[in-house]
Amino acid sequence: MTCKIGSSYKIKAGDTLFLIAERELGDGDRWREILNPNGIPFTEKEAENLQTGQEICIPNGSLPPTGEWQSKRVFFGSNGKLTYTSDKEQNRIPDYSYAGYRYGEIELPNVPEVLSISPIAGDNTAHIQKALDAVSTRQPDGNGFRGALVLKPGVYELRSTIQIKASGVVLRGSGDGSDRTKDTILVAKVVDKPIVEGKQDRPSDKSVVILGTNNPAPWKSGDETKITDDFVQVGSLGFNVENASLFKAGDAIIIKHPSTQKWIDALDGGGVGEVDDPDKNPWKPGKINIVYYRRVDRVEGNKIILDAPIYNHLDRKLSQSTVCKIKSSEVLTNVGLENLRIEIDKGGEDEKFLWSAVSVIGAEDAWVRNLTALHFGFSGVYTEGALRVTVTDVKAFDPIAIRTGGRMYNFNTEKHSQLILFQNCEATNGRHNFISNGTSSASGIVFHKCKSKGLGSNSADNSDSEGHRLWTQAMLFDSIDENSLNTGSIALINRGNFGSGHGWSAAHSTIWNYNGTIIVQKPPTAQNYAVSSTGKVQKKFKFSGVIGNVEGEGEKGKLSPASLYEAQLKERLQH
Repeated sequence: MTCKIGSSYKIKAGDTLFLIAERELGDGDRWREILNPNGIPFTEKEAENLQTGQEICIPNGSLPPTGEWQSKRVFFGSNGKLTYTSDKEQNRIPDYSYAGYRYGEIELPNVPEVLSISPIAGDNTAHIQKALDAVSTRQPDGNGFRGALVLKPGVYELRSTIQIKASGVVLRGSGDGSDRTKDTILVAKVVDKPIVEGKQDRPSDKSVVILGTNNPAPWKSGDETKITDDFVQVGSLGFNVENASLFKAGDAIIIKHPSTQKWIDALDGGGVGEVDDPDKNPWKPGKINIVYYRRVDRVEGNKIILDAPIYNHLDRKLSQSTVCKIKSSEVLTNVGLENLRIEIDKGGEDEKFLWSAVSVIGAEDAWVRNLTALHFGFSGVYTEGALRVTVTDVKAFDPIAIRTGGRMYNFNTEKHSQLILFQNCEATNGRHNFISNGTSSASGIVFHKCKSKGLGSNSADNSDSEGHRLWTQAMLFDSIDENSLNTGSIALINRGNFGSGHGWSAAHSTIWNYNGTIIVQKPPTAQNYAVSSTGKVQKKFKFSGVIGNVEGEGEKGKLSPASLYEAQLKERLQH
């Protein structure tokens, strides 16, 4: 007998309907939706007496469960897989699930301890750095790890930066709480002179901890060839090139989309408009180039297949894109920071203190986890020149600085940050709690199941999250829990002549299942999306641009899937 409804499955040893529903439908309690081949549900007695080889019928997801609703842009189709629809400009929601350490495909590693130290009186900077450097001299194991330096419980005073300088090294504390008998607390002390002397001065070497080479643009390009397709759609995993013989599987490559005058004209000058300040006039050719750092999965004739999607259309009418091998890179891999607390001494508005808690700069496949950061001026955690990084279970609370531009970005991706995952993170009282400052060289940024809280109901104290400037692509704000009093928002908009002429801040980006204020506009040549029935949609905008693709207003029940990132990752790993 074949299934009248759903897909056929034969029972294997150890199967139960609950386990099958948990695996195939994402919720074991949905086992009652599994049917006999005649279309009749199982009784509890039948469910308890399954036979190996018995045929059952699993619903294929063409409709959400009772009381749930789906987006029209990405939904479970009749085959049970995510289905994506495109608009007339070929815009579509891309697959964001490639973000994070090793593309999110494996759990973060637990690297063995090889050395431990306790705090000493006075400045511990050299004490910790010496131990880190000792671990760096060890030979890597078969997985590329040299080992973990463990900081025993206590307070470690610091007066300068410590840096992980070799691949395969992990710095691990004993806990991120405030108990000096149980936890590891790094206390960064006030330095002798102000660190920030100008409004936009953000020196990365004044972080408490740096993971990586500290090179913010660590990849250098070699010989290039043209992409020959007339149009490559956002979310694509491949394209044809003029000379495919330059490439083989495993090659690290750079895909370049030059910011030509034609492309900028298609974007209406970037949305900035003509203003008196020459630094805020329409975007200039060559200043907003899009780049993607990828690897070749395989070569099929003249076609290159990538390890992760591109996140913007490549339209030859507007710009001739190219691809080249990376001839050299100055990055560390397999580096991590975990299980500790960073408290930056309260320098106040004189800003005489270490400027960020943690920076991941010049690194691939890195992570920060189980960490608390307090009283930074710039960022709790930020990335730059970073690829495939996971930041998970991190708290960035209560920054201290002059509350103005260039400050107080709790979780932040700067230039050349790609495939970055922030998960289960918490931010309070920033100017922008979750943000990309990375312009057009940043893409594939996921904020997943994070919590955001602002200072209060005064709009000047907002802790808005957003794409910040100059065409960051493929940001996903997924299941963000907003706790700000009436003011918390996520914005994917035209920021016009704000700041240095921010213009269109984000493209091909999505707000999913958010309970705060949603502000979304459609950029020229692209789209931004909001899919939620729990948030409040703002429909008035300061700068030009129509409302983006918004769904969920008036919908009752739960959104399915509840998390787009989780659904995309699960499907990619299964198939």
